[in-house]
Amino acid sequence: MEKLERVGSADIDAQNSNGCLEGTRVGVLSDLRTWSCDPHAPRIFWLNGMAGTGKSAIARSFCFDLRQRSMLGGSFFCSHRGLTDQSDTRRIIPTLAISMALHDWRFNAALLAELD
Repeated sequence: MEKLERVGSADIDAQNSNGCLEGTRVGVLSDLRTWSCDPHAPRIFWLNGMAGTGKSAIARSFCFDLRQRSMLGGSFFCSHRGLTDQSDTRRIIPTLAISMALHDWRFNAALLAELD
């Protein structure tokens, strides 16, 4: 799996722990939680907005919530101010694949078989 070159700095564990302030963004976080539990929901929940409106804080809070509920397969936080690897869109899928392999032995076996 080393050849996939995971970008560890883009993972939720490498992010600062600043999510949403307590009692804020309650509506969107509730919507995300509901969405994450609905098998019939669209596969993508699109967060959009102007720079500085809290999208990253919402995403961090949501990832922490998913991890607490053992539902987080992986995360990739892009950054144009961070390391170069965090702004390289070609690194997203390999990084997520490795994260998922670390959390699920069946995915791990399938990924290793594919890489071989």
